[in-house]
Amino acid sequence: MQIKSSLPILATLCTCLLLCFGSLFLNSCGGKGGETTQDSSLVQNPDSLSEDVLWDKTQPVNDDTLPLPQKILMLRDSADKAWQAMRKCEDDKFENIKSFLERIKNVDGFTDSKNINIMLKGVLAARFTKETMSNSTLVDEYDKKTEELIKAVNTLAEQTTNLPKYTALTKIHDQIQGLDGSDLMKRAKYSSYAKQYNELWAKNKTELAGMGEPYKSLVQLPDFASTPDM
Repeated sequence: MQIKSSLPILATLCTCLLLCFGSLFLNSCGGKGGETTQDSSLVQNPDSLSEDVLWDKTQPVNDDTLPLPQKILMLRDSADKAWQAMRKCEDDKFENIKSFLERIKNVDGFTDSKNINIMLKGVLAARFTKETMSNSTLVDEYDKKTEELIKAVNTLAEQTTNLPKYTALTKIHDQIQGLDGSDLMKRAKYSSYAKQYNELWAKNKTELAGMGEPYKSLVQLPDFASTPDM
């Protein structure tokens, strides 16, 4: 009877010991696997792609209950922030490409990246501005040059067979792909805000002109000639 009564206690103790050892093992593994090193050459974009995916083009202040002065300024400010985010995404992408081309020289099996550096300079020279963004020919040429640049970077990465051994450099390459993928979404964001603002401004410009500053000084926002559906 004493043996039988002690069995539940022994089972409980064994269970506790197993749980403790299991916890220690997982913490040990997690500590090793979770070690990360911050690479100063990796330019991270604060706006994640997941945030872009969750963005809804119908979201920007489509509430008709908002007063006109508040709504027009909100749309203008949203468009301005979207423009800055789009440019930041491009800046980060090109900075990562520069870092990738500089560091891949140290990888065993590297051949040459001179032509890609020339392509990068051509892309930077072709970048559109707020003054030129409505020129579809210019924007299309910039997009074409950018696409060719990314393809060349990817080809170089594929041909450098030892690249996977260099974790930091692989992260930079992955970041380039992520930034390039979110670029069009950020462009669509800006265009959506700008279109809503321009439509509201055109419909109410007489009323806005009579409201005093800053409303009477508002003008149409520049926009792309066409924006791909997202």
